[in-house]
Amino acid sequence: NVPPYANFSWQPINPKINETIYFNSTSYDLDGIIVNYTWNFGDGNISYGASVIHKYMKDGEYNVTLIVRDDDGSIDTKIFSVKIRKEKKMVGFEILLLVIAFLFLLYRKDKLTL
Repeated sequence: NVPPYANFSWQPINPKINETIYFNSTSYDLDGIIVNYTWNFGDGNISYGASVIHKYMKDGEYNVTLIVRDDDGSIDTKIFSVKIRKEKKMVGFEILLLVIAFLFLLYRKDKLTL
């Protein structure tokens, strides 16, 4: 019996809070088939299947674990750290728009009083 090889990928690579993340197993077994995929997302949630989706409600770094079991009962585990980031605010852009609008109004006022 050759044990299975666990591995996976996810999209998007740099997920944000409350964004759907697609986890896809790229695991294989050279002398049989994988019969079970167990995912632990590091936040208390568990899923089963070769491809799963998940959302994180808080930012931070989470260890995502995939455990695969083959038809001979052998297992393998793969762990990746997934960093969940906060949504960036556009405050700087909004301030820039307000400054431009203010300058435009000053310019228009000067044009009208001449």
